[in-house]
Amino acid sequence: MMWLCVLLLFLSISSSLLPFCASQGIIAPGKYISANQPIISASGTFALGFFSMRNSTPRYYLGIWYNKIQKKTIVWVANRESPTDSLGTFALGVDGNLVVLDATKKTVWSSNVKVADSAINNTTGMLMDNGNLVLRSDEAVLWQSFDHPSDTFLPGMKLGYNRKTNQRRQLTSWTDAEDPQPGMFSFGIGTTGGPQFLIWKDNDPYSRSDVYSNSVSFAKLSKMRPFAYYLTLNLKGDDIYVTYSASENSAILRVTLVPEGRIELFLWQEINNDWISIWQWPSTYCEFYAQCSPFSSCDPKGSQDRCKCLPGFQPKVQQEWDMRNWTGGTCVRQKALRCDKDDGFLKLVNMKLPDHSYILGNMSTNDCESRCLRNCSCTAYAYLNASDGTSGKCLNWYGDLMDLAQDFVGSDLYIRLHDRDQVGNVKSSVKFTRKNKRSIIIAVAAVSIGLLCVLSGYFIWRKSIGKQERLEETCTGMNTSIELGKSETELNIFSFNQIVAVTNDFCEENKLGEGGFGPVYKGNLMNQEVAIKRLSKKSEQGIEEFMNELKLIAKLQHTNLVRLLGCCVEGEEKMLEPGQVFV
Repeated sequence: MMWLCVLLLFLSISSSLLPFCASQGIIAPGKYISANQPIISASGTFALGFFSMRNSTPRYYLGIWYNKIQKKTIVWVANRESPTDSLGTFALGVDGNLVVLDATKKTVWSSNVKVADSAINNTTGMLMDNGNLVLRSDEAVLWQSFDHPSDTFLPGMKLGYNRKTNQRRQLTSWTDAEDPQPGMFSFGIGTTGGPQFLIWKDNDPYSRSDVYSNSVSFAKLSKMRPFAYYLTLNLKGDDIYVTYSASENSAILRVTLVPEGRIELFLWQEINNDWISIWQWPSTYCEFYAQCSPFSSCDPKGSQDRCKCLPGFQPKVQQEWDMRNWTGGTCVRQKALRCDKDDGFLKLVNMKLPDHSYILGNMSTNDCESRCLRNCSCTAYAYLNASDGTSGKCLNWYGDLMDLAQDFVGSDLYIRLHDRDQVGNVKSSVKFTRKNKRSIIIAVAAVSIGLLCVLSGYFIWRKSIGKQERLEETCTGMNTSIELGKSETELNIFSFNQIVAVTNDFCEENKLGEGGFGPVYKGNLMNQEVAIKRLSKKSEQGIEEFMNELKLIAKLQHTNLVRLLGCCVEGEEKMLEPGQVFV
């Protein structure tokens, strides 16, 4: 019986030190994990435990990895800055925090949150099915690994920062593929100026996205399999973050900041039992930060001349530019700004906006333009439309314009120049002050009204002489200056009103007879009697037959025959005015 009591006592003592049930993924007070005793999330997707990398000096880390993938892929590391030389333990500390202890029971890592005295013995740790390690007190989340990422961005995780608390959630690369310690690269959302994605190298910008002013969502189809992945940027409220997901829950995705400084989206391919990279950034020359000097733009399609000075600027030292020293060859203004009425803005379309922007808030396009123009230090502005139909955001830049690039899905940038010729070629040329702008508008309106009056008078005058001009154009433009051998016969052009007057409105008393194509009337023109042949409107004689008759009569030179004095062609009226027949 003694040995049975000893055995029961041993089992009782040991049970308090045993790791918790792995299938539950929970760490409760008094429970712990050590080497080769990982805990598994409820669905079996992720595992949490100790691991070491293949190097000469054994170093142990607590991490999270994919449980169902044969190729061990670490997505989060707790003690990446303080690995243990020997196997440690992971448990709940006396203060209710999650802790990693080394062989001497020294704490090398802690979740390090304030836990109320009443909750110290009531906290639990849980590994979620999305790969998030959570510390809870009852139902309240006290701490979670998603708020403290390593080098990997998982679906459902939020990267960004909080405006109130200044808490930043960003990725930090490994030192190399075999060393989880923090490397030289980090990735997140910039906290100064307009929101933008940034990769930093030793805290200096390494690659930068365009500037965003509104919450946006991107969708991209994968070429590797029939599914899409979605990226959402939230700019509402105090929490600024980006998250992503896949259209298929079965797709295993991860975004990792690799030690070389690239953000890569990986997809697990079961058939090859390996990860494949389906997207990466930066991937082109112009996506790296400030590849060109200030006031110059990077052309992603430029094979040799990758950098170009902006319009209105020129290389300060042409020799440097010719040597393709893009970063050292500074661009300078062709004409210095004077902050007067000759300043204006040149519109550049589809541009990656410069770094160091200042958001002035919601306002109209004109107000945004005026705000920049009134500030002599403002060198450029942009207006980004709101996605919800409200007033857009106004962005201003002061000083040098850095990290510009031509981007076919970019924005419109208005750069300040002191050059009326260049500014006049833009879609919108800006005046210096709002007062001057109103004066110009009034002046333009007055000139327009005056011009309208002049044009109206002109058209009335033209109408009065238009018939005569049309006659001259018809008679002279259609070979009515008829060649007679080596000389020309000049014809008189009469208006229809003149003919009406001399024929007494074509009264029957003045009618001499009826010809083949119309009646003939007598009248008095140029102090002599004339016969006027009027082409009938019902006649089938066209302009060609009329002109042939005109030529024929004009060529007749006989004392007993008629002599052609002139013609009248006005609208549908065609008339000949031969002189009276002398017998």
